[in-house]
Amino acid sequence: MIAGTWIRLLLVATLCLSACAAAQPPVWDKHMDAAIAANRQGRYADAESELQSARQEAERFGPDDPRVSSTLKSLVTIYYSQGRFTEAEPLQRRARAIDEKTLGAKDSSVADTLTNLAALYLRQGRYAEAGRIFERALDEWERAVGPDDPRVASALNVVAEVLRAQGKYADATAKALKNGWLYTGDVGKREADGYYYHLGRRDDMIITGGLNVYPAEVENMIYTYPGVQECIVFAIADAKRGAVIGAAIVPRPGINVNEKEVSAFLRANLANFKVPDKIVVREALPRTSSGKTIRDAEILLAQ
Repeated sequence: MIAGTWIRLLLVATLCLSACAAAQPPVWDKHMDAAIAANRQGRYADAESELQSARQEAERFGPDDPRVSSTLKSLVTIYYSQGRFTEAEPLQRRARAIDEKTLGAKDSSVADTLTNLAALYLRQGRYAEAGRIFERALDEWERAVGPDDPRVASALNVVAEVLRAQGKYADATAKALKNGWLYTGDVGKREADGYYYHLGRRDDMIITGGLNVYPAEVENMIYTYPGVQECIVFAIADAKRGAVIGAAIVPRPGINVNEKEVSAFLRANLANFKVPDKIVVREALPRTSSGKTIRDAEILLAQ
C-alpha cells in the first residue's frame, strides 16, 4: 500500500517536472532574448556575454545549424558597432558559409550576410574587396527578392560608391544605371494602402548599435509635436555604438519647446533605438549657400 502510494507520487512528480521542463523556453532562446534586451538598454558587455552563451548552446545542435549563424551575426553586429573588425570578420565568414550551405541562394539571409561583410570591408577602406562582395550581394538580392526590390537598388548604389572611391567614375555611372533606370539612392516603402512613402536618402541612414534608422522617419514624427516649425535628425559619432541619434528643433515663433517632453513624446511613438539621444533647440537651422539644411553634428550641436 505504502509502496504503491510512493510510486504514484513519484509518477506524478515526474510528470510535473516534465511539464515544467516543456513549458520552459529553450536555453538558446533565453540567452538570445536576454542579449536583445541588454543591447537595447546599452549594456553591450552583458549582451556579448549572453550571445557567447547562446553560441555554445547553438553549437550543440550542430556546426551548420541556422541558430549558430544567427548567433554569430548578432555577435558581428556588436563587434561591428564597436569597431572590432578583426574579431568580427571570421565570425561573419563562418555565418556566410552556414547560410550558403543551409539556406541556399533563394533565401535573402545570404544576401544580407554578404552585404554586412562588404560594409565591414568598406569601413576598413578595403574598397576592392568590398566591391567584389557587394557585386556578389547584388546577385544574391536579385535571385532572392527580384530585380525591382529596393534592396537591389541600395546594393547598386553602394557598388557605385565603392567605384567612385577608387576613381572609377565611368564604371560608377554604369552601375547607377540598370535596365534604363537611374538608381538615385532614395529609400521608400509601399504600404498596404497602396501608397508609397519616402524614408529618406540611403546615405543619410544612421547605423546605431547595428540597427538602421532613417532620419526622415524620426523627423516626420517630430513634426507632429505641437510647436515644431523645423527639425533635422543627424548622426553623432559614438565609440560604443558607432553612432547615436541627434535632433535639432526650431520652434514656431512665440512657442517654447522642451527637449525632455519631446523625447518622452518620441519614446511613446517610436521604437527605443530610433529615439534621439541628444535633442537641441535652435533659433534656426544652418544651411548651405543653395539653401540645403546642413546635417552635421558638430555644427548643429554648437550653440
